[in-house]
Amino acid sequence: MGKITSIIGLVLIAAAGIIAALSTSYEDVIKGKKELSSTYITKAETELENKNYGKAEEFAKQAIQADPSNKKAYEVIVAITKATVAPVVAKSEEKKEAPKPKRRAMPDLGC
Repeated sequence: MGKITSIIGLVLIAAAGIIAALSTSYEDVIKGKKELSSTYITKAETELENKNYGKAEEFAKQAIQADPSNKKAYEVIVAITKATVAPVVAKSEEKKEAPKPKRRAMPDLGC
């Protein structure tokens, strides 16, 4: 029984070491993705300020792909949408004129 117990003990120690190594590397991967996402957001904001909306959107999407839980990336997408869609809507509303009321003929009152 002594040899079997020793072997089981060694296997458990090795497994614990592997699990610890994997969890540490997983945390490093997550941290790296968050940093990459932040870098893309910075680039997206710069392009947004320069009114390069296509590039800004590309960087924002890359930030989301790197870290889907990063709220700032979605906020940048919203800002891009507001910057590109709102002016188009405002221009189309300017072109619309208020409908002119129809003149109705006075009804014949029989007088």
